Amino acid sequence: EQLVAMGLITEDQLNVALQEKKFSGKMLGAILVELGFIDEDTLTSFLAESSGHEVFDPKATIVDGQALEKLPKEEAKKHQVLPVSISDDELVVATADPYNVVALDRVRRYYQKGVTIKPLVTTPSVLADAIDAAYGYASSIEDILKELEDENASVDVTKLSEEDAYTHPIVRLVNTLLFDAVKMGASDLHFEPEENFLRLRYRVDGVLFTAHI
Repeated sequence: EQLVAMGLITEDQLNVALQEKKFSGKMLGAILVELGFIDEDTLTSFLAESSGHEVFDPKATIVDGQALEKLPKEEAKKHQVLPVSISDDELVVATADPYNVVALDRVRRYYQKGVTIKPLVTTPSVLADAIDAAYGYASSIEDILKELEDENASVDVTKLSEEDAYTHPIVRLVNTLLFDAVKMGASDLHFEPEENFLRLRYRVDGVLFTAHI
């Protein structure tokens, strides 16, 4: 009704979508996109504005491995929720339906008691791709380093396509190191190359300490 009032769809288009929903059981927004009545960007912006939540941008988001490992992929797909980051009292998730309190509550059970959920809004297709990408690639520093040992060292990351570069182990490693530093409240990262290894140190509260070698 809000979409009709805003002139984004017609009353007839809404009735067609509602009829289709009876047979498919899919979310109304997804049906409107499938039928070509609105595009995904319009749907995402509308959902975010109407729900008061931010939009989930998979290419500008680094998924926290700690948040991801607590929720099995099957559960993420089942409830259509992707854990993005976790702190002491807040779990940030991407979802296509921020009003599905039952799904959000079931996901909450996999995390520490008392955690609150902050939804980021996206469309079902973007969410499905993001879940596959997040669970399909290692996200911990140790796992990525092991993955790099098996990678072809001659690959030039700068010559990869945007999509390939986004998922390349070196890119994911740098993203994860930065994410780790931010979580720890570091103001600086010091990469110190030695003859046979590289030392990474973080500066926290003015003090440098070794984070990784």
